[in-house]
Amino acid sequence: AFTALEKVAHPSDYDAYIDGMKNYMRQTYAKAPNAETTMRAMMHAATVAKPKAVYRTTHDAKFATLLAGLLGPKRIADFFIRIARQHAGKA
Repeated sequence: AFTALEKVAHPSDYDAYIDGMKNYMRQTYAKAPNAETTMRAMMHAATVAKPKAVYRTTHDAKFATLLAGLLGPKRIADFFIRIARQHAGKA
């Protein structure tokens, strides 16, 4: 998942933020639904009488959409910078 990010030649002062976000994402998605859970959701969506337009499989995906709408882009950026700082250096 980080292949595209790692191909970019970032200035060195971004390294801590990039490492922090990578660590945060690894920790977050370690608890993500597995392929079987995702497949069950896909089969449900394909066979239900009135399907939804979007199926979010994790709570953070549901919350992130609401949060982005409420806070706006600057506060969301500040939030992710804070997360990156907190997780920098944690492998």
